[in-house]
Amino acid sequence: MTGHIGSLKSSRAFIVALAMLGVLNFGAYRIADVAEDGTKQVVRCKRQWAQGDWIAKEAGGRDIVLFLGNSKVSAGIVPELFDRANGGKVISFNMALPALPLGPHYFLLKEYLRHNPAPKYIVMTLSPGGLKHELMPYYAPINAGLDEVVAYSFLRKDVDILINRLFPLRFYWPEIRRYFTGKTLAFISQKVSERERREYAGGSGKKETFRHDWDRLFHLKYLDFEKTAHHREELLKSNRGYYFIVEQAVVGGALPDDFEAQRAPPREAAGAPAVQGGGEENDPFVARFFDLAASKNIQVILVADYVLSAADRGPGVLPDEWRQARTRYPNVTFARFAPHYFPPRFFSDPGHVNPMGAVRYTLEIAAEFKACAR
Repeated sequence: MTGHIGSLKSSRAFIVALAMLGVLNFGAYRIADVAEDGTKQVVRCKRQWAQGDWIAKEAGGRDIVLFLGNSKVSAGIVPELFDRANGGKVISFNMALPALPLGPHYFLLKEYLRHNPAPKYIVMTLSPGGLKHELMPYYAPINAGLDEVVAYSFLRKDVDILINRLFPLRFYWPEIRRYFTGKTLAFISQKVSERERREYAGGSGKKETFRHDWDRLFHLKYLDFEKTAHHREELLKSNRGYYFIVEQAVVGGALPDDFEAQRAPPREAAGAPAVQGGGEENDPFVARFFDLAASKNIQVILVADYVLSAADRGPGVLPDEWRQARTRYPNVTFARFAPHYFPPRFFSDPGHVNPMGAVRYTLEIAAEFKACAR
């Protein structure tokens, strides 16, 4: 009898603990909705779009173009301008996932195809890093299915992505901490808030390689994050996925003409580690992605991204994964393979173009599209 009572108490304690964990995880999601960083929010919104029929409704029967790639594409191609440059014959959506390689784009496309007719075209870059891309644990779990994160964990031999997906309290801890810090600052005296701002600017300023508006960033990050998140989501949808990365832009919005000599290696997202090495050659999702596109008769047009320096153009050697894709899949084509070189004034940070650069890149990609589209 005593053993039965003890077992009953243990079961109740387990159920209570499970319920509390559920409440905490739900709270983590709610906080993330209003406090997540820009990159996470952009990824979340686009994954949500792919899980519904908003794009098909917006298209209204017109031929659809989907742009895929990393943050360079997300910040570099303006769908409305692209459509105008092509005479309004297509409607495009920038579904590029910042900080992520091809794997999450494969799952995004699978989800999209469950809810929408196949797009006629996909215009995309092949991002460096492949499956071993080190930002995967930071962003791949966002709105990802359990089968997706299990596949990543198995293929990468790394359970971080799975743990982050199962325990949002852990995954969104930076947002939770920032949320409560911001709420606390809103209640304390202006004098204390000013001291926090100076400390934030002073510590961050020591690491910068180009000038930031730390006052504005402090307000965006800690004081106005709810308003910022709401505005960002509205802006993202009205621009059909194009997003100028204002959070890491240089003061004035354009790098100085002499910036090339002092620039740092580009990063995928503010506050994130630099991407190291690697191509797509060992990424199993390359074949899966192109097989899926071919099965739906989607024309895939590969495009190169943009670089800040002419020295970064490289020797002009056709990447192996591009050559293999074009040889294996008749629906894959491209007009050029050399990166697009833009001078510093077209960049808002060392890795991403400003709105003026986005116009230039969009028009150049539109020209490549015209040359390739069938």
